[in-house]
Amino acid sequence: MSIINELTDLAVEMGRESVDQAMIDDYRSNGFVKIPNLITRDCAQSFRAEALNFIHKNESDDESVEKWKSSSSRLNQHMLVWRESDVIEKMTKSKDIAAIAEQLSGLKLRLWHDHLLSKGPGNALATEWHQDGPYWPFQGKTECISIWIALQDTPEEHGCMSFIPGSHRLIDLPTTDVREPDSFWKVAPELEYAPKVQLPLKAGDATFHHGFTAHMGMPNILEDWRVAHVITYMKDGTKMGDIKHHVTETYKAEMGELPPGQVLNQSWFPRLTE
Repeated sequence: MSIINELTDLAVEMGRESVDQAMIDDYRSNGFVKIPNLITRDCAQSFRAEALNFIHKNESDDESVEKWKSSSSRLNQHMLVWRESDVIEKMTKSKDIAAIAEQLSGLKLRLWHDHLLSKGPGNALATEWHQDGPYWPFQGKTECISIWIALQDTPEEHGCMSFIPGSHRLIDLPTTDVREPDSFWKVAPELEYAPKVQLPLKAGDATFHHGFTAHMGMPNILEDWRVAHVITYMKDGTKMGDIKHHVTETYKAEMGELPPGQVLNQSWFPRLTE
């Protein structure tokens, strides 16, 4: 690991050990579900401190808070953070969190990647409607599930997430532009006036969503950073396709080739519940 952390003794404190059948049914029917108190509030606040340390250490001089206040960028994304922070790795590779993802999805899962998603103070730009699945380099339409853990209270004005129920059944849409409000409706016009569900979260709450569930992130109009720790898992047995992606390109540069058809079961993509 390249970053020496002051919080290396920090542990993931779960707020719950399991989910109930109603939560499982909601996830499988709608493509998303809110799980209150996934981790404790104190745990979320501690990991938020580490996340902000990481974000600020990895910004160049022109990536200041003032940039965010000028709304010149809508989302700050740091991917594969588990490889650089011993503290973040504990959350990303939590066996207990992965077990809940497996309960909801009914699948054996492997880690795909993590990322810190943050919006700076006064960032008035939304992350527009999109699906994650079309961006991923997998062979076929593999199932994935992402966890969006709020590291602070995240009401609407702080940039909470919204989802379209049932949109995970649309698995053949192309990628869209998260900067353009109408981009997603051009490829899925039937969803433009479909019901949307906004899910404000308390610190430690989380949303779980299917890789093809349409979602968006609201602007952060408050004078504080909004930070989420996101973990994405893929179905065990997922194979590499022929699309380039930051995760697999980074793997190739450091570890070697991942040809199309290769099963993604290398050390970067562990089973966490075994």
